Order: sequence, then C-alpha cells, then structure tokens
Amino acid sequence: MQMNLSPKVLKKGEGELLKVLQDNITVKVDGRDTYGQFTVVETNNEVDAGVSPHYHEREDECFYIIEGEAEFTVGGETFTARTGDSAFYFPECLCCLVFFRALF
Repeated sequence: MQMNLSPKVLKKGEGELLKVLQDNITVKVDGRDTYGQFTVVETNNEVDAGVSPHYHEREDECFYIIEGEAEFTVGGETFTARTGDSAFYFPECLCCLVFFRALF
C-alpha cells in the first residue's frame, strides 16, 4: 500500500465517493493516510437505507450520528442512535446498520 502521509483537510462533500449496496460513503481518510491504522468515512443515506448483517475480521467500527437517527443491531441487541449518539463495536461482532431516518 502506497502511503500518502501529509496533512489533509477535506471540506463537506470532498473525498472519494463510493456506493456500497445501499450505503453512500465518502472516504475522508483511509489507510494510506494513517499507516493502515484507521479510516474515516462520511455516510449520507436515503431514508430507510440500510446495511445487512455483517462483520469485519480486523476492523473496529465506530459511528457518530451528526443528524437524524439510525437503528443498529449489534450482538443480537437492537437500539436506536439519535443526533449526538455514537456506537462502537469490535472485529468479528455481528452488526447490522438497519436504517437511517431523518428527524422531522
């Protein structure tokens, strides 16, 4: 992996846009910027979009809800995260980000 080790400032809407299933992902920082230590992405999804149950073999996953709400199922427990809430889970933990919803 070729490293890109320089300071990085990205404005809203900047970054590499990826479409993964129903997930709209903008990559802000990836492993090439961090010696493979972490990646930062922004997701901006349609109402009721979701990601089916999955797990990561090596990556921790952390979410912070900037606006709206999301329903998570992690380790068989379902909860709703709202604006200002966060969720974290570790590798090999079965997780499912079921829906993003706008708050009205």
